[in-house]
Amino acid sequence: MTCSQCHIQRYWLPAAGRLDRHAVLATVIEPVPRGTRKHVTGDHDPARGRLHRPEHLQLCLACGQLRGPHEAFDNLCQCDRQAWDRDPAPRCGDLFTNAGLCKSCVTTLIEGCSRWSAYHCRECLPAVHRWRRMAGWSIVPIGPHSLMNGIGAKLHEKGLSDAQVIALSDQLSGLFTAQDSLHELAARRARKAAHELGFDGHAVAANEFLAARRAAGSTSRSGFFELVASHSRHDSTELAEHIWTVAASDHRGASHGTRSTGTL
Repeated sequence: MTCSQCHIQRYWLPAAGRLDRHAVLATVIEPVPRGTRKHVTGDHDPARGRLHRPEHLQLCLACGQLRGPHEAFDNLCQCDRQAWDRDPAPRCGDLFTNAGLCKSCVTTLIEGCSRWSAYHCRECLPAVHRWRRMAGWSIVPIGPHSLMNGIGAKLHEKGLSDAQVIALSDQLSGLFTAQDSLHELAARRARKAAHELGFDGHAVAANEFLAARRAAGSTSRSGFFELVASHSRHDSTELAEHIWTVAASDHRGASHGTRSTGTL
């Protein structure tokens, strides 16, 4: 059935293969306010469908993205968005989600629905900044907004020249490609990690996945090393160690009013 049918005719909801003709699906509201979700199936029910929303935040093992409620917003993973029958999908602030996995370590939950929300956790972000400076380009994007990634143009009274417009367009195109690649890489890493940890089925509770990953020895540091390795055809352990160490030194120096330099 469509969501409009549920809203208008309040059909009973077939859940978990059993037809409960006395069940009434609450009016669909997006984002779904906390405490109003009714007639949903459990997190581990393999029979749940598009309208059967999870009760807790999950990692979808089909697409590698988070889905379900977090801070009163019901996040949609890629699978959910593909099945969504209205356009556009629900938004939370500037973005379509308000929770995700750190794109660097895939071991920490990051929050935020602003265009200025970083893709990386606090532990990984200094190393990502250092890596970008060493590489000299946006090898790993920082966040959604172009200015977060050092891409922008200062307008003058006469506007931008043709050359400036072309340069800006090329930079934005490269950034969008890098952002898509980063999202896809994080999803693949999350699915692979979940498989190696023994999780199967359609989804696993996000807190269970993160706890299991930590228990298996994953940290922000080791996760960042995985990220660097994914961009290299050779052993990148020394490079990742250098970046992480220099970034940590920079961070400590900044906290004490000094700044160290690192070379590669």
